Amino acid sequence: MGGITTSGGGSFTYDGTTKTLTVDTDTNVVGGEFSMVMTTGAFTFQPSAGFSSKSVALFWSTPRRDTASSTIDFSAGGRTRSRTDRAR
Repeated sequence: MGGITTSGGGSFTYDGTTKTLTVDTDTNVVGGEFSMVMTTGAFTFQPSAGFSSKSVALFWSTPRRDTASSTIDFSAGGRTRSRTDRAR
């Protein structure tokens, strides 16, 4: 069975019904929530007040030890970039 960990002071919740993982990327302010539907990969990011930029790094592994990772860079300029590295 897998687990979920955060780094950098964030916290998370997981809704088993909708299969949605929500990470509070900055627990000191309102906003800064990154949510991902784990079955589809669809995600949303709700920035905090005064937001300028944020990187969210993700890493997945399966019981068969397949792995994948990605980093999503958000910026106040409205552009979102994604960097993905997949391994099997």
